[in-house]
Amino acid sequence: MTIFVGDEQYECRAGDFVLGPRGVPHTFLVRSDIAEMLVSFSPAGIDRFFAEVAPAVVAGEAPPAPPMPDQDEFIRLMAKYECEFVGPPPTLDSSISLLDIDQASERTQP
Repeated sequence: MTIFVGDEQYECRAGDFVLGPRGVPHTFLVRSDIAEMLVSFSPAGIDRFFAEVAPAVVAGEAPPAPPMPDQDEFIRLMAKYECEFVGPPPTLDSSISLLDIDQASERTQP
């Protein structure tokens, strides 16, 4: 898994830790068929966003297929939880920094 935080890029393996602080653009890219990660939020609150946009996983049952949300609705829900969509998701051949995307977004907003 590759994790992007600001203009940094981390190639992570099992046991690695990366901090994505509030106010700094951050995202991740799964580079394998299967990935698991533990995410912690402080203060709490953003967990309600994930509960609203993703189906629940029930112990003992196969996980549901992840939905493909409508982008406008997804961005609206992010704003509800004080998150901002700042650019396209990274790809395997991404070389642009999230800070570059965030700064370009700020320049185009009135």
